[in-house]
Amino acid sequence: MKKREPVAIDARKRRKYGKIERWPIEDILSNKVFLAYGVNGETLPKKHGFPLRVVAEGNYGSDWIKYVYKVEVEKKGLAG
Repeated sequence: MKKREPVAIDARKRRKYGKIERWPIEDILSNKVFLAYGVNGETLPKKHGFPLRVVAEGNYGSDWIKYVYKVEVEKKGLAG
């Protein structure tokens, strides 16, 4: 019997008001997308998303979600 492997995994960050952004797991594992809790050696200011903010290299700053309160990782689809 052939083993089934996940073909895609998305990490989802939900904004306080319900908007969801998704990034491929490859971007997260390569540190192109990460959660920041500080900037320039200091705690992230509230106006910039305290306590956590998404930083997504290669994406518009408007996609960098502020005030992250929930992160979900989900498997999508199975091959074979």
